[in-house]
Amino acid sequence: MVFQNWIRAYLTSNNPLLPGGVAAALSLGMWLLGVWEPLERLGGNVLYQLRPDLDWDSRLAAIVIEENSLQAYGQFPWPRSRYVELLQALAKSPPAVIGFDILFLDPSDNDDALAAAIKADGQVVLASVGYQETVDGKIQQAIAEPLPVLKAAAAATGQISHTPDPDGISREATLFFTSEPALGVAMLQLYNRSGKFPAVELPSPPPNANVQKVWLNWPGPLQSNQQSGIIDAIPTYPFVDVVAGRVPPNAFTDKLVLVGYAAEGLDTIVSPIQKMPGVYLHAALIDNLLNNRLLQRLPAPVTWVLLLGIGLGSSWLQFNRKFPQRLALSLLLPVAWLGIAFAAFYLGNWWLPVAAPIGTIVLSGSASTLRDQYEKQQLMSLFAKQVSPEMAEMIWSRKAEIFSNGELPAQEMTAT
Repeated sequence: MVFQNWIRAYLTSNNPLLPGGVAAALSLGMWLLGVWEPLERLGGNVLYQLRPDLDWDSRLAAIVIEENSLQAYGQFPWPRSRYVELLQALAKSPPAVIGFDILFLDPSDNDDALAAAIKADGQVVLASVGYQETVDGKIQQAIAEPLPVLKAAAAATGQISHTPDPDGISREATLFFTSEPALGVAMLQLYNRSGKFPAVELPSPPPNANVQKVWLNWPGPLQSNQQSGIIDAIPTYPFVDVVAGRVPPNAFTDKLVLVGYAAEGLDTIVSPIQKMPGVYLHAALIDNLLNNRLLQRLPAPVTWVLLLGIGLGSSWLQFNRKFPQRLALSLLLPVAWLGIAFAAFYLGNWWLPVAAPIGTIVLSGSASTLRDQYEKQQLMSLFAKQVSPEMAEMIWSRKAEIFSNGELPAQEMTAT
């Protein structure tokens, strides 16, 4: 009974903000329950499709284990001597930093030789990986590190932990796993310590050894020529070609070089733009940190206020509008918000919510239409037996004057 009375009070209220308030409350509830999040991911994909491609930072380069390298050296895993050969070849064109997106967790026969090559280079970052384990019934974070002999020789280690979103798309990077920085962060820390290059502003580890993630601002696609499959957005060279010396002179001089997999089935991710080898996830993080363009999202309280403001504002704009005007606003307001979100995304590296605000506008318009239809139905029922349909329609169309002035100006028309 109470609920019915509330519905009746809402339908007969003349407050222009009430439909928007109801719509905003419903939209906020959906946000808190996570209903909007899958649609927000799709909205983010739309923003990427609308945005012109960004150039990858020219200080990056990659060395990949792809099909030609596997044909030359055999199936993976390779003996550690192959990496010794790679580091020796890179000495001819010394990179600023070399980061291995390859885990060296198990001992082998050539570990001492590889450790010596790593130490001789002096600018090598090896990969670790974060994982969760249960200790005394409690879930704790732990780090699987490289072999001690290799870790001691390396200049630094960086974790490569990563979990894609539920839809399989990689939008975030794990910046820190406990106190262990990401591979890309560790490479840039070493890059700064060299003193040869302008310092890059880097984030600090989170307090209390928490896992810290950031939203990646993916640059443009890797392949400009889909038929040839040539990766030219970032200079990328097959492992076997680097070892054999079949690369341009000074190809890696002072570059941030990532070594990882590119062969199908070894390490693949999906970005909002395309499917690609996983090594480019670390390249995207380095690119974003070098250019200070990580994506930012609104804090939760700001999003709540935004949804409330959009609900109330759209309700106020649509109040007492005729159907064609209301329909036009229902189309223009979502387009206007999409334009605002795109401008923030492209110009300011902000990922504003798209689906929830547009959904709030639609809900607000629907609530206003529902209330107006109820009012009109009640009015038509009241006057149907007393005046002509034309007279009832005129009263309805000019109801604002009745409510504001208490009367209508005199006019001539057929009443009965």
